Amino acid sequence: MLTDFLDSWALFGDAYAAGWLIAACLGVCGVLLAARDQIFLGAAVAQSTTLGLAVALTLGSALAAGTGAALPDAHGHVHGPDAAWFASDRFALLVAVAFGALGAWVTTWGGESGGESREALTGWVFLLSGSGAVLLMTHSPHGLEEIKRLHAGTMLGATRQDLTWSACFALAVAAVFLARWRPILLQSVDPEHARACGIPVGRWNAGFLIALGLGLTLAIRCAGTLYAFGCLALPALAARHLCRELRGMLVVAPIVAVLGAAAGFVAAHRFDWPPAHAATAVLAALLPLAWLWRRLFA
Repeated sequence: MLTDFLDSWALFGDAYAAGWLIAACLGVCGVLLAARDQIFLGAAVAQSTTLGLAVALTLGSALAAGTGAALPDAHGHVHGPDAAWFASDRFALLVAVAFGALGAWVTTWGGESGGESREALTGWVFLLSGSGAVLLMTHSPHGLEEIKRLHAGTMLGATRQDLTWSACFALAVAAVFLARWRPILLQSVDPEHARACGIPVGRWNAGFLIALGLGLTLAIRCAGTLYAFGCLALPALAARHLCRELRGMLVVAPIVAVLGAAAGFVAAHRFDWPPAHAATAVLAALLPLAWLWRRLFA
């Protein structure tokens, strides 16, 4: 089975590598969300980024039609030498990240006196974004096909460009954590203490929200919303059962994410399953195993 999987690397190697890089990065981001007890925020941000991609496709099509530029096809690729920047993948990525960060920021309004709870606002962002993306693209050429692709995802359509973006994001996340892991941990666990120590918690939170939006956007483009949220939530939850400290979770979660995704890709190739769904199923199966490990050996 493993030999057959390796034989497919020539065709799907870029997709597999991009999926593993994104899984590792989202595993780290998920730990920070788990430390804040905001793991469902990832689902809301994933839907927000999908809405951002829908807005970018709609806006890009409208502007391109008005200027005579080439239109993006069902996969978001632009053909023709006259294609404008607003109809490009980079424009779609920028808008999606902005919407993802905005959706996450809206949930921070919760918890104030007389206001809605963070859980309520997170649910509101999730539902508004999910429904809005479908409504926005209903009458757009290939629009609903694109939304369905983003929600379902197969991963096998990921390109060398997706791999490049994923590698750049992974390097950036690794560099930031290696350079500033102490303040990151402190502001995640105890933001009030972090403020007292002079750490700019507001700026750190803003940077984290942007990074979260970018990571989820890349994951959704490569493999769909299910895989993106699965890699964000499940490895972090499993690591919480396997580790006693947050520092250990930051190491274990990306390892669990990559191993689970790798096992899922191998199984998907063997049984002709969708790779993103197979990887998510494996990661979900690891969570009760981690819980059982903690009950037996902790």
